[in-house]
Amino acid sequence: MNSCFKVFSLVLILMLATMPAALAYVDSNTAYVAVSGLLSASKEYTHFALCDLDLDGNMEVMISDMVNHGGWQCDVYTLTENGLEFVCTMVPPLGNSLVLKVLDNGQPHWFRVEDEAWQGYQIREISAFNFSIESGCNWNPLYKMEGQGDVPDPQYLYSLEGTPITQQEYEEAMGYFTNLPTPQSVNMADYMFIDDWDMAWQEYSSTFGLY
Repeated sequence: MNSCFKVFSLVLILMLATMPAALAYVDSNTAYVAVSGLLSASKEYTHFALCDLDLDGNMEVMISDMVNHGGWQCDVYTLTENGLEFVCTMVPPLGNSLVLKVLDNGQPHWFRVEDEAWQGYQIREISAFNFSIESGCNWNPLYKMEGQGDVPDPQYLYSLEGTPITQQEYEEAMGYFTNLPTPQSVNMADYMFIDDWDMAWQEYSSTFGLY
């Protein structure tokens, strides 16, 4: 279990960027007006998520109008004094694909979770997720399980950053990861604008005070 903690802690130390907040803990009305303006300008957007991807106290908005087997086609905006500004496009996987975890040292960090099955071949991968205004969305793969699951006695491969590990090591790491507190998770299927604004804001505001 100590090795699992060291890996996640090391990733946090190496990847967590500190950036000055443009609008610390923006209020619901300010955010609502900004998102309303963006969506009214383009009626193509349907689903959205509110989150602080770079953990600087400033809100990011993920908005999508398209989903397929590979995930959601999302535009990512950050909220500044001048309103929402486009940063990048990304394709998060289906399901709870981005999760905010609080590590044992009290520091929060985002992780990308991919669960995929295609013609019986299964992949589950946990990656450390990083976001900045300059570089957009990036992730570094950590733990991975893959194999053909629709056969008798399926054999899976397990790895950490591309290096093979045992099933026991993988399961211990997943147990550690699952049990970490999760203040927020992002599933692009959860919220549609305008009907689900209150629920989305409540989820986002529950992370206030973490950093």
